[in-house]
Amino acid sequence: MKKALTEGNMAKICELLHDGWEHKKNLDSKISNPELDKIYDSALKNGANGGKLLGAGGGGHFMFLCDPDKKEDVARVVKKLGCKVIRVNFDTDGLQVWKNNDNQVL
Repeated sequence: MKKALTEGNMAKICELLHDGWEHKKNLDSKISNPELDKIYDSALKNGANGGKLLGAGGGGHFMFLCDPDKKEDVARVVKKLGCKVIRVNFDTDGLQVWKNNDNQVL
């Protein structure tokens, strides 16, 4: 994954995320459920190239990677399945933290 990230090889990143998700599901039957499988499969069928379930259970987030021209299709289908969409982008500047006028970290 590190090599794929440093080389900007999005196809390989997506492949590794997808393979990782499939392997993780095989570890325990409680890793996923029919609702999560439907979300993941629907995102892939509508343009996501790979994804991963993030978090420690009890909620969490799916992260899907897709080509820019497919992001609205993926967002639309997962919203229909009850998900909230939060868009993120890769950044080459590293972690940045902003503060608002009340000096609160955002």
